[in-house]
Amino acid sequence: MLKSILKVTYKNRLEYFDMNHFLQIYFQSGDFTNEGNSFILDLIVSAIGAFIGIAGAAAIYLWQLRKERDDKLKYASSLIISIINFTARQSEHCKDLAKQIRSNPTNLSLLHIQANQDLKRMVERVDQEKFYHAFLSRYGRKDEIYGAFKFMFSSLDFIDMTLIQIQDYLEKELLSITEKKKKYLDMLDQGETKAALLTVNPAFQDRVQLMEFLNVSLTEYIPQKNAETSKDLSFPITHFIEPVIHFLTINHPTVPECNDISLFLKKAATTYSLIQQQSEGLAKSFDEYAEQLGAAGIKLAVLTTDLRRNYAIL
Repeated sequence: MLKSILKVTYKNRLEYFDMNHFLQIYFQSGDFTNEGNSFILDLIVSAIGAFIGIAGAAAIYLWQLRKERDDKLKYASSLIISIINFTARQSEHCKDLAKQIRSNPTNLSLLHIQANQDLKRMVERVDQEKFYHAFLSRYGRKDEIYGAFKFMFSSLDFIDMTLIQIQDYLEKELLSITEKKKKYLDMLDQGETKAALLTVNPAFQDRVQLMEFLNVSLTEYIPQKNAETSKDLSFPITHFIEPVIHFLTINHPTVPECNDISLFLKKAATTYSLIQQQSEGLAKSFDEYAEQLGAAGIKLAVLTTDLRRNYAIL
């Protein structure tokens, strides 16, 4: 009996000793001490600080990206607004030139070119790839946005190429008309000279009607010729060429010297007619250019409505 009691007591003491020893080791390890709690807190604080730092840096980076994007779009918007206004004014200049040509087909009229370099800046100097990505970033990567950007630059390219074509075309046409004017005046001068020489030709002094007609025609026409012709090439046509051709053809159709005068004057009249036809074609072309530029400017304005509204520089 005593032996059993001692055995139970000894077993309980061993169990108590083992548990007490385990708890001492566990608590001494720091898991449930103030030092342990401080370490975990420091770790959490450090992690939160690092996260805030990374998030702050990311926010600043994204802000800078957005600012750069908005700057690109604002600059492009300012150029496009300028181009739209420029295109409208240039269209009006084309209309004005067409009117001037029709009012005086033989007078060389020059096209007023509106001073504006923004079109060249937009088409040639703006980084289109960066502008493209900025535009998509702002308005979304959707089919209609891709299409709007493409048509926007198609309109810009069309305006640019049309203006180049206009200037090249006008230059060539004016050179061609200038050559025709020189030919016209040369044929006219030769006809006048031959008429003047005929009036002093002894062999024709007995042709009173002819001498009187030529003398009166030259006397009335020559003093006004230079001043009036410089304004309008039609003056020689109505005051000398047509009257002389008509008179010589009716009254002296078989006289070689008279036919010679008529030949040069007819060449002058034909050249004058070619100048008129070419000028009318030139006027018609500039009416068409005016319409094309006007339509392209309106299309560009429609395609950039949101861009100009969102990024207008006040």
